Amino acid sequence: MDTAGDKKHKGTFEAVSDRINYIKKLGFTSILLMPVYEFEEMTIPVKHDIPEYAKPKYSLKDEQGVSTNKQNDKVNFWGYTTGNYFAVKASYASDTSNASNELRRLVERLHKNGMECIVEMYFPDRTDHNLILDALRYWVMSFHVDGFKLLGDRLPVTAIVKDALLSRTKILYDGFDMSVVPQNRTYENLYIDKEEYQFAARMMLNHINCNMYELLNQQKKQGENVGFINYISSNNGFTLSDLFMYNDRHNEANGEKNADGPSWNFSNNYGCEGPSRKRFIREIRKLKWKDAMLLLFLAQGVPMIMAGDEICNSQDGNNNAYCQDNPTGWVNWSNEHSRRENIRFLTRLIKFRDEHPVISCPKPFKFSDYKAVGYPDLSYHCKNAWIGECDATKLCVGVMYCGDYNEVNKDYVYVAYNFYSSREKLALPKLKKGMKWYAVCDSTLKEPFYDTPVLCENQQYADVSPQSVYILIGR
Repeated sequence: MDTAGDKKHKGTFEAVSDRINYIKKLGFTSILLMPVYEFEEMTIPVKHDIPEYAKPKYSLKDEQGVSTNKQNDKVNFWGYTTGNYFAVKASYASDTSNASNELRRLVERLHKNGMECIVEMYFPDRTDHNLILDALRYWVMSFHVDGFKLLGDRLPVTAIVKDALLSRTKILYDGFDMSVVPQNRTYENLYIDKEEYQFAARMMLNHINCNMYELLNQQKKQGENVGFINYISSNNGFTLSDLFMYNDRHNEANGEKNADGPSWNFSNNYGCEGPSRKRFIREIRKLKWKDAMLLLFLAQGVPMIMAGDEICNSQDGNNNAYCQDNPTGWVNWSNEHSRRENIRFLTRLIKFRDEHPVISCPKPFKFSDYKAVGYPDLSYHCKNAWIGECDATKLCVGVMYCGDYNEVNKDYVYVAYNFYSSREKLALPKLKKGMKWYAVCDSTLKEPFYDTPVLCENQQYADVSPQSVYILIGR
């Protein structure tokens, strides 16, 4: 659990409660907690009996005379192991004798602020299915959590989906048997949670085997009866800031000879491994951070960020900080002050997504004018309007969402993505009589969102800066 709130409560449920107002002001509606049930933190080494003839007759020492047979024990702070699923982790409470009530207060405070609490539950292979179902019901009934992210293979997902109690909660999983997913249900609660979005986004942002066709598929990914969770960074990998500061993982402190953690990061240090004082490197990293957030929150699926990414939290290149209960694995909340621009930008971005629900349509786009309004619900544009040219090698495209397919806000939204290293012109579709295109956001600016929409001088083309995302609205 990340450091948060009052120092005397850091790393506890109380600390998370201290951050509720902050999280709410940003615009988030849910928090996801890593495992908060009791689990064994110590890694117990497996002991092997060595035959007498194989035992050394001398003490194993290196050339400097230092013993080399000392076990490098580590502590697992993440909890992805067998646990006591009916007990709250006492060390996550400020009052270790009353952990359950402290968690209940946290969930209650979230609910009072209109927010949800979803918890991760990891079940190793061969865990009894009845135990799994009983454990999930226990967390709903005892703590009123709003859902679960399920981790593990061969889980009783079908039974969970059909369970009278659990079917009313949000279930995040890497896949569902669609034959058992209820059709035309009124309570949308099933979400596919995979890593696939982050790879397409990272590859495009950092120009590593990028594929525009795949990126656009991820941006419009939505199911008829299930939703999707999208993220570019999570606890399993680089922070968003480190994604643009390090080419390679730096997990030496984990004691596994830097062999642990994801090896396929699709990251880019932009000329310097780690922090840099060079202005042009710092500027391109700032731009990439903004582009990443724009990609994520302009995608159709549900966006998720890791705590601290909004203030550019770094783990010094460690992409597997499971054993780092220290500044490497913590979030330094004192950076809020120096990252006010980032917080303002993210708050405006979340507000823009909320005000234009056509972007996050709960059903798949049909790319057709099925409402007979004169425009398809979603369309792609390149140098010529209505001609997408969206093959894999293209690095620039305009995406238009037709506002007539939404009852809340009739604004048309046009998002121009330009990942080339040169300025590009993208055609703007002609709007209905009386409507004009207005610029609302340019990621190359210090403050990307304009205070008020700016009328575009050229109503036929959008002139897009290199390596940037540009948003217009038609009204």
